[in-house]
Amino acid sequence: MWIMGADSKELAYAKYFKIQKVMGGKDKKWALVGYFNCTGMITSEVICAYFSDEDKAIAALEKVCDFIEETPEKVYRFDKLYK
Repeated sequence: MWIMGADSKELAYAKYFKIQKVMGGKDKKWALVGYFNCTGMITSEVICAYFSDEDKAIAALEKVCDFIEETPEKVYRFDKLYK
């Protein structure tokens, strides 16, 4: 699925999403990360959004799932949703 990154500087076709703990961040303790170019040993990632707690990150991932089911051909814009 096409996603616009949290900083509005990346547009990537993500194939896999993962919630990760952020080390050292005060308010940004969790990140939703999209992975693309998942071929062989090379994997690239884009930070979709940052969250203050894991539950908020999980809720955002659930929204991504709903979006994929409803409109898979559209671009999901994290830059507009999670500021």
